Amino acid sequence: MDGGGGGGGGGGKQRVNKASRSEKEVQFWSSIEKEKLDTLKYCLLHSGINTVGLQNDDGLTALQCAASANKPKALLLLLDTMQRQRCLKEAVDVRNEEDGRTALMMAAAGGHVKCVDHL
Repeated sequence: MDGGGGGGGGGGKQRVNKASRSEKEVQFWSSIEKEKLDTLKYCLLHSGINTVGLQNDDGLTALQCAASANKPKALLLLLDTMQRQRCLKEAVDVRNEEDGRTALMMAAAGGHVKCVDHL
């Protein structure tokens, strides 16, 4: 995983199965799913996780996970952090391998208006 100092940068997708996930990655995905913003912020700033390329067990990036699960606060924090790290354009354009949808498409399909607005 590259992109230290907050997890930005680097385009390679990395899907890791749950059994081999580091504790940092487990906390990262959990903080998105539960919208634990303090934990998410800490993970983004200190874990060195490549937030653009890393995928969860369902093959979703962090933005796709937050958008499809209707987690607008987590999504906004991810977007703000990625914008500061200058990897936002790359992250927003990532398409899901399964169906080719972006985070915006996932949010729209779910009717998640706040997430669509953020994206």
